[in-house]
Amino acid sequence: MNRLEKEKMNNLSLMCVFLGFLLSIAIATFLAILSWYITNAISFLWLLSSFSVVILLGVAIVILEKNINKKIKDMKLKKMQ
Repeated sequence: MNRLEKEKMNNLSLMCVFLGFLLSIAIATFLAILSWYITNAISFLWLLSSFSVVILLGVAIVILEKNINKKIKDMKLKKMQ
């Protein structure tokens, strides 16, 4: 591998680390809101808003995970070449 390819691999690696960090934040937020939702469902408005946030965070977690897996597969393919 030449210098440019190593630099690209390093950038992909750093992006995977950053996306993993974002994924951990999203999961922690998801769990915090879900636990708050379970213990403090006061009114229908709070119930609806917290439920929609839980759904949106769940979707964000799935999208982030797929993005991380795609980046890792790209890194493995480039490393094999």
